[in-house]
Amino acid sequence: MKTIIFLECNISGTGVRAIKIAQENGYRAVLFTKEYDFYHTIADNPLLYADLVVELNTDCIATIINAAIDYNPNGIVAFDDYRLINAAAASHALGLPSPNMKSLILCRYKNKTRQILFDPNDDFKYRVFDIKDKIDISEMKFPLVVKPCDDSGSSKVTICHSLEEVNIAVEEIIAFRTNQRGYKLSSSYLIEEFIDGNEYSAEAYWCAATSQWEILGFTKKHTTEGKYSVEIGHDFPYKFDSNSKIKKTIIDWLNKIGLSHTVAHVEFKLDKKSIMLIEINPRVAGGMIDKLCSISTGFDLVHCYLSLFVNDMEYRPKFIYKAQYASIRFLTSKRIGIIDKIIPKFILNKPLLFKFVPTPIKIKQLKDSYSRLGYVITIENSLIQAAAEADEMIKNIEIIYD
Repeated sequence: MKTIIFLECNISGTGVRAIKIAQENGYRAVLFTKEYDFYHTIADNPLLYADLVVELNTDCIATIINAAIDYNPNGIVAFDDYRLINAAAASHALGLPSPNMKSLILCRYKNKTRQILFDPNDDFKYRVFDIKDKIDISEMKFPLVVKPCDDSGSSKVTICHSLEEVNIAVEEIIAFRTNQRGYKLSSSYLIEEFIDGNEYSAEAYWCAATSQWEILGFTKKHTTEGKYSVEIGHDFPYKFDSNSKIKKTIIDWLNKIGLSHTVAHVEFKLDKKSIMLIEINPRVAGGMIDKLCSISTGFDLVHCYLSLFVNDMEYRPKFIYKAQYASIRFLTSKRIGIIDKIIPKFILNKPLLFKFVPTPIKIKQLKDSYSRLGYVITIENSLIQAAAEADEMIKNIEIIYD
């Protein structure tokens, strides 16, 4: 039977969406996981949808390949950052399609991305440290951002305004050697100058027919203010006055890093002077951005991604030519504790999608995307309308604490 192996799943739902697409196209969906218990705590639980669940160590490439051989797969895919390289390595070993592994590593480790793409003559300064190093930031200007080189979901990313805050942030990284997904972090971390400007992302895909990158559209991001910058909303599609120039810059970055044959979510900031890269994610965007893209354009980034990794799978997009705009806002808690219930109070009189985490659930301080509690998505004829309605809907959700 035609089979696709999924190495773990992500928290934003793209992995579950991919499992459903695989099944709709006649493939058996086999989930390799070491995180069985974790999936019961998220809104989109892949254990409920996979045809077969196999528990094994998904951090070990040899273990993955050994098990995969028994299923004679048509493709091996991953949707969370921590297993993209392992999926590519297993695919290479079994002669299956996947991106170039070096390019995935250059994207995965943010220090490597900066070494390739950043001009050392630019005003922007960054430094790479090992957890054993003494910190020297004497030539850098506050505010500074401290972040792991290889984590995801804004985990342990801290904005600092003093040396004391930098030292505290570094101590947190040193103590945080294994993340929420059981991934053992590199000993390297970044300290870089804070980039002013609004934050956006480009949703890009590799066009197999033309062997080149295409930009589906841009997303405007909404983040929390203060010490931790967590994404709490997205609007798509966002139009720039200099759309073509920004598209060219994004594609130049992807080509220079050597990435191809995948989908990419490229995060950047824009000020009056320049476009500044934050990171390149060589996979479908999280945060339900793929859903916003599908609503607005008809293009399914998840299906496209699968078709690039799976033998004999085709994807023929059905574009929507009527202007539609979509916004998402994430539900977060303003306090820590145990949430007993989440109750929507809004009236369902317009196109609206929403989903929340299972309750009861214990909530910690909002520091990363793992602390989000669910979402609402709105669809309108203008971006301003969609964003305003999403803002209003998220206010009309009651959180009941124990």
